[in-house]
Amino acid sequence: MVSASLVSFAFPLSASADGDTNLLPGGSIRNSDGLIGLVGKPFFDEGQQGNWSYDAGEIDEVTTGATADCEDTWTSWALLCDPAPTTNQRGAITQFDADVGYTSSMDDQNSVSFIVVDLGQVSTFSSLEVYQMWNSDGLVTHVEMFVSSMTDIWPIQSLPSWTSVAGGIGEDAGLVELGAIQTGTSPLLLTNEAVTVFNFSEVSGRYVMFYFANDGRYENDQSGTDGYIEVAGVKLFGSVGNTGSTPTPTLANTGADVELLLVGSLTSIVAGAGFFALSRRKRTA
Repeated sequence: MVSASLVSFAFPLSASADGDTNLLPGGSIRNSDGLIGLVGKPFFDEGQQGNWSYDAGEIDEVTTGATADCEDTWTSWALLCDPAPTTNQRGAITQFDADVGYTSSMDDQNSVSFIVVDLGQVSTFSSLEVYQMWNSDGLVTHVEMFVSSMTDIWPIQSLPSWTSVAGGIGEDAGLVELGAIQTGTSPLLLTNEAVTVFNFSEVSGRYVMFYFANDGRYENDQSGTDGYIEVAGVKLFGSVGNTGSTPTPTLANTGADVELLLVGSLTSIVAGAGFFALSRRKRTA
């Protein structure tokens, strides 16, 4: 188990103090053991390094919102993207292509992906928006967000510092509905309004962790399968500074017993889907 070192990232000076700023573009992710992957699955698996995420960069590479290529497809850093003209806008997110979004492969029908985000500094937030993928070959049906009590070093997924604050991984808990269909023409700008909103009491923290799952209930018209966990985008609205409550750490839903987390709600999708992620076709210019 490898713990990541501290990474500081200055929050943009344009950050609003009224809670209407999406905090994720000011954050960063790191492709390291315990900071990204599948719950209960080894980071180094089948000779691959971090193979549960389709594209997360080199091992131990840090990607910030400032360095993220938001036009690239099927990436982990898509969670840090909030392109114009819908930057900081509630209820809509802009995509450069229908395949732009966070993508994690699946080991079996019980797979839950996780990713830890460093917001750059302690911030306060109370609203989470999750946007459904569209026209790619994966979707998301469940989401849960955690906040850590740690403030000076990246906490890995298994540490007892996490508290669940939004959504849930369980039978219909945190279900992300398909919502409205995207408008626009790929590969030009797409406006995605397929959003599920989670509002919660203000909480403060520097590190957040997302759980995502796909139980296959929405068959993709394009591929006929949902062999990936995919999210078009995420927005976390709040402001810089510690003005909310500090969560009490719990062990809920952060262990390796995935079957208990899902309460039997996931169904069989594609056998062995986790082992063909790296052969997936990349978008060409």
